Amino acid sequence: MRIDLSRALNKSIDIILRDIVNGINRGTQFRHRFKPNAPSTIAQKGHDKVLVGEKRSWETEANFIVEHATPAKQESSVTLPEGTEDYALYNQTGTRRGIPSRPWWGISQKAQRQIEPIIDKELNVIIDFGLQGAGFRKL
Repeated sequence: MRIDLSRALNKSIDIILRDIVNGINRGTQFRHRFKPNAPSTIAQKGHDKVLVGEKRSWETEANFIVEHATPAKQESSVTLPEGTEDYALYNQTGTRRGIPSRPWWGISQKAQRQIEPIIDKELNVIIDFGLQGAGFRKL
């Protein structure tokens, strides 16, 4: 039996990315509001949006690198643009130099709840189709 979950994986990675971007735009993720920027940061950036900077903005899905799964490659991923990793990590974990922890990167419970039925449905279709192809019939 051949298992191709590429469609479900691609839907899942799109849900995760949308959830991350929506969290940044709302200023909250994982049920926690982001700690505000320092007044000096606001003055430097000209706005108070957390995780939105001049060269390190993640408020749109286009600012991420997404690799979708294919039938031959059962893997999908979302990564940060090159050169933004350190800034992302500083905000995710915080620093001793004053950047507070603002967890924003990961898979939220909300996204998990949306993904699980997609994966379950796709697996059930694959299993049912495989069993029917082997001569089994549903009762």
